[in-house]
Amino acid sequence: MATVYTFLTVHRPAPRTMASALASALGAEAQHVDVADEDTGRTDDRNRDAPVLCTRHPVAGDLALAWDVSASDAVTSPPSEAEAASRLAVLLRTTVLYPASGVRPSAYWAAGPDGRVARARLLEGEEVPPVLVVDAVETPMDQLPTARVEVLAELSGEEREDGEHEEHGEHGESPPKALPPRPAALASAVDGDAADRDGASWEDGHDRWELYRRAADRPPAHELLLDAVRAETDEPLASAVVVLMLERLPISEHGRWTAALRPDVRGFAERRSGEMAVLASLDRDAAAHDAESVRTWSDRLQLRVARGGATRSRRLLDLLAEHGRTKRIRRIAAASAADLRAGRDG
Repeated sequence: MATVYTFLTVHRPAPRTMASALASALGAEAQHVDVADEDTGRTDDRNRDAPVLCTRHPVAGDLALAWDVSASDAVTSPPSEAEAASRLAVLLRTTVLYPASGVRPSAYWAAGPDGRVARARLLEGEEVPPVLVVDAVETPMDQLPTARVEVLAELSGEEREDGEHEEHGEHGESPPKALPPRPAALASAVDGDAADRDGASWEDGHDRWELYRRAADRPPAHELLLDAVRAETDEPLASAVVVLMLERLPISEHGRWTAALRPDVRGFAERRSGEMAVLASLDRDAAAHDAESVRTWSDRLQLRVARGGATRSRRLLDLLAEHGRTKRIRRIAAASAADLRAGRDG
């Protein structure tokens, strides 16, 4: 019985490069892998007897290519989808998404070229080719800079357990982590008398995330929330809370929150804080930015400015229309600049 794999990649490698990577990832010979575009119109040229068949088709948005892979019984001991995705990510230096178990079509796992694996939420538009947006990830991924970092509360415990089994192997175990103490003071400040009656288990990261998210919307609870972040042992969860708070606080308060994270995990939050500082000063400092400076901006910051809501500076939008890192950013910036001109000229 054939083993089927579904992958989505940030980059679009050449068919020959894909064939070589698939051969290494699946334990096959390169000459036994057939890769073809879905709409070439040359299906007769395909080697349908090849042990590994891969049909690829382009997608748009945060991802570039979809892979439909089938490995026949001639491939002995084929790896799991998770293991194959991780191998491809390293071999191709790209981020590979693959579906999570369960019924939610938006639930995916993302494997990065650095070996990092994170749960991801993928949204799909109705355009042709499909526009795929990686809306959120649970761990920062360098090649998905526009994705929000948050706990994906919609994933069920069963889906998480299945994903962790895939990530660590069928019989492997992830290193045990000490659970944080129950944040009773924070729960009491946020939920009052209902705190002891809501049935939440503070050993569950989803329950803590929901508590933290409610606390973020209540300024009187912010100091207790900051204390909870300092005590949080789930590092991606703590990072997600800090990034959430950065959106709600003045730039002058960001340092206290990023400092609550361990030094080895605070880099992502510090970069987000820096981006927000740039956004806050865009119109005031527009003249100070040139082509060289906008090239240093992350994809997320370039895209956010390109959409036009962050600045009224046609000069900045023109710079991004010419020097944006991707075609998508350049196209959006050009359209925003044109809309701004039309509005002012009208």
